Amino acid sequence: MITMPRRPALNAPVTIGEIIEKVMKRKKLPFSREDRALKNIWGQVVGETVALQTSPERLERGVLYVRVASSAWLQQLNFLKEEIISRFNEVSGLAPIGEIRFRLGNIKQERWEEGGIDPLYSLKALLTPRDRRVVEASLAEIKDLELREILRRVMEKEIGRRRLMAKRSGR
Repeated sequence: MITMPRRPALNAPVTIGEIIEKVMKRKKLPFSREDRALKNIWGQVVGETVALQTSPERLERGVLYVRVASSAWLQQLNFLKEEIISRFNEVSGLAPIGEIRFRLGNIKQERWEEGGIDPLYSLKALLTPRDRRVVEASLAEIKDLELREILRRVMEKEIGRRRLMAKRSGR
């Protein structure tokens, strides 16, 4: 008697945002809806100067993990920890945090833009006005706001990446 392998059980439906997030992580591209929100909140809490020297990594069980550019910044932030926790809980609207853990690490220099940190870094700056019009026209018919924003970021990043590659190769 021949037996067929059992088909795995179907998982619950997932949003397109979750699928794109998994693909981006697998390709080691920086993208996470929660990370982006966390970075924007962090920038509002600590201000531009500190935000450029730090990077919130994750929020887990009431503990915020933050990477810091240097030991001097780490020491200074440890002195301000209670004040930062209080301000974070006021501003965030997320589950309150009770602890912040700072650790040394490399910080990508991210651009500060209108109350948040731009995840596209300098690639977005390479877009021309025509590129922006093409992206907007391409996305005009998409009704789902979350999907539209995800696709906008992906398209802008890809166009910027292609412009950067062309610039490097001298085309």
